[in-house]
Amino acid sequence: MVGLPEELYLEAEKTVRTGKQGYASTSEFVKDAVRRRLDELAKLSKINIKTQLRWLLRNETFLNISFSCFLPNKGVGTYLL
Repeated sequence: MVGLPEELYLEAEKTVRTGKQGYASTSEFVKDAVRRRLDELAKLSKINIKTQLRWLLRNETFLNISFSCFLPNKGVGTYLL
């Protein structure tokens, strides 16, 4: 269980009461808000990783990336990209 400041709770409750946003309860509204924020943070994280890779590719003369995986007919191994 998570506590909310009273002012924030009352604002969420007011939004739900108007009925214009389609939420059945304040709890549903808060769950949706948290879910949307988590999605937003995940997207920002992906963008940050892409930005870091672009920087590395622009600023490094040689970038050695390896990964471990299973390949059919070859088994488990470490491979270079």
